[in-house]
Amino acid sequence: MNKFKKAQSVLESVLAYAAATALLGAAVGIWAWGNAHVPVRQATYETTRVAAGTSSRSVSASGASGGANQALWPTYIAAPCP
Repeated sequence: MNKFKKAQSVLESVLAYAAATALLGAAVGIWAWGNAHVPVRQATYETTRVAAGTSSRSVSASGASGGANQALWPTYIAAPCP
């Protein structure tokens, strides 16, 4: 009977180790996926944003003129999954 209890404890230990390894691998995979998309998102953001201090509006004594009629929001391109 002692032999079966030892086999069961080894089996449970192996399953627990496999589950912990799978969980750690999934966490690292999700982190790597997100980290790989940062350069694409940043480049897209920087090219589509309205830079500070580069307004097309001008203000004079007669009032403000020029400028965009609508807000320009940064757009993001989804990077393909490797």
